[in-house]
Amino acid sequence: MRGLVVVAVAACGGSSQSSGPACTQDSDCGGDVCAANGLCESSGSVRNVRIAWTVSGQTASSTTCASIPNLDLYFIPSDGDTSQAFGYAPVPCAEGVFTELKLPNIFTEVQMLDDVSQALLADGIIDASNALSVDLAP
Repeated sequence: MRGLVVVAVAACGGSSQSSGPACTQDSDCGGDVCAANGLCESSGSVRNVRIAWTVSGQTASSTTCASIPNLDLYFIPSDGDTSQAFGYAPVPCAEGVFTELKLPNIFTEVQMLDDVSQALLADGIIDASNALSVDLAP
C-alpha cells in the first residue's frame, strides 16, 4: 500500500502552473480529469509516466534493496517550486518500477529518497517517452 505525501518545504520561488480545483475523482472535475496531485486538469495536460530503477547496477530485489526496503518518491514541477511537489511513501524498493497515472505535464523531475534516512538516492528528468530510469546509490 502506498500513501500520497504532500511535501511541505520552503518554496524556491516561482509558482506552479497546476492550479485547478481540488478533486478526488474525475467526476469532481466537470469534464476534466482528477490529476495525480489532486487537482482538476484538462486531459491534454496530464500523462502516464513510468519510473524504473536498479540498485547499484543490479535489478531491484529483496536482496539488492535490503538496506533500503522502502523509498519516498517525489514529483517536482519544472519551475522548481518545491512547495508544489508531491509524492508517495512508502514505495517498496524491490518492485523496481512505479507507474503514475494522470501526472500533470508541469511535473518533470523525480526524486527518490531512502524512506528512513531521507537521503537522496537518485533524481532525474522524465523523458519525452514519459519514462525515467535511474540507478539508486544507497
